[in-house]
Amino acid sequence: MREVNTYYCLLLLVVSAVFCSFPSVANELDSLIANKQLEVRSWVALGDSDEPSDKVLNVAVKQQAVLYIEVATTRWFTSGTRIGSIDVPNLIAKQRNLLATNYTERRNGETWSRQRWELTLYPQASGEYTLPAIPLQIKVSTAPGKEASGFVYTQPHRLNAMMPTGLLNENDQWTVASDIEISQEWVLSNSELVAGDAITRRVQITGQNTLSILLPDLLDNELNQLYQMYPKPNHLNDSSARGDYRSLKQQEQVYLLQSGGELALPPLTLNWWDTSSNSLKVLRLPGRSFSVKHSLSSWLHAHQYGLTVSLVVLLAVAILLWRIGVYYRHHPLPSNVMFVQALVSNNQQQLRRLVYLRLAKYSTTQQLSEYLRTDKWARLAEQAQQTDCSRLTWWFIWRQIHSLKVNKLLKWKALPNLQKPPC
Repeated sequence: MREVNTYYCLLLLVVSAVFCSFPSVANELDSLIANKQLEVRSWVALGDSDEPSDKVLNVAVKQQAVLYIEVATTRWFTSGTRIGSIDVPNLIAKQRNLLATNYTERRNGETWSRQRWELTLYPQASGEYTLPAIPLQIKVSTAPGKEASGFVYTQPHRLNAMMPTGLLNENDQWTVASDIEISQEWVLSNSELVAGDAITRRVQITGQNTLSILLPDLLDNELNQLYQMYPKPNHLNDSSARGDYRSLKQQEQVYLLQSGGELALPPLTLNWWDTSSNSLKVLRLPGRSFSVKHSLSSWLHAHQYGLTVSLVVLLAVAILLWRIGVYYRHHPLPSNVMFVQALVSNNQQQLRRLVYLRLAKYSTTQQLSEYLRTDKWARLAEQAQQTDCSRLTWWFIWRQIHSLKVNKLLKWKALPNLQKPPC
């Protein structure tokens, strides 16, 4: 029983020692601050600034602001400072430089060790933003072989974001930077493009004092029957060197040509609010036109509807001709067809027979010479009965009989009363 009581007493002492150590560490850091051996400063500015200010900073939407955090001690830091996260709606906060700027300063006969950290801020919508106090985990040497570690906090800050100009709205494609450059590159799979070849278009945007994810997409994904688009993943890169923040965005799109014809890829525009001059600028990249030749498969695909209709019509005509041929195997051909056949073969006997059959069909007389009462017709009729006539003569006689038949029919329809016998 005595051993159990001893065990619980030891456990209580260990727990008490652990929980009591945290207030002592916190009190130790507080005592360093109270004794002016440790200090924390923070401020928000648009550029390099060593002057903290409590005023509300006015920025444009998407414009870069920098939160400076500086910790200093008359002792020295035993490790780097760990900065807590910033979670504010519609605000992007990024620690682009993972290394602090370390330097020393002589003040009132004392040497101060300083660490300066930078966090870039990018408001995404209009409004006022409040940055809460940010926890900083630090470790400071207090004596040889001893250190104090714990958390200290920055002061809250505010900034106000607004649209830079009324010519833009938050749904437009635009960016804010102190400097922007755009360029493009074309790569063709062949010098003479044929359907099936590819065109690659690369666009690069570089900006200063902005963020790569905030640079807009210039290449769109509009559908087109002349090509298929295959966009590649965007290449993003952000870098910083001594307060110089640069961002890069590369877009690449492959156009696989599907058909021949004239292809025009559109120009590209970028709206840019220049923070150096506080003005809106428009950057442009020219488009390009290409002449694409058809391949066999693309030509068939491009004309598939016309070819389908033509094949259907040809098939219908072929079936009709076949049905006509089957019918006339057991029936006589039309008189006009037989006349043309005889005319082509110059069969005088057949021509003469067909003319008399036509005369019997369209006239009451059986004599060719009596069909018309003219001298010219009499000579043609005598020639047709006794000698061989030319094809032109036979054709004239054939058409003359037909034309008279049509004229009589029209006259009968137009003047029906003239055909009535007198009362």
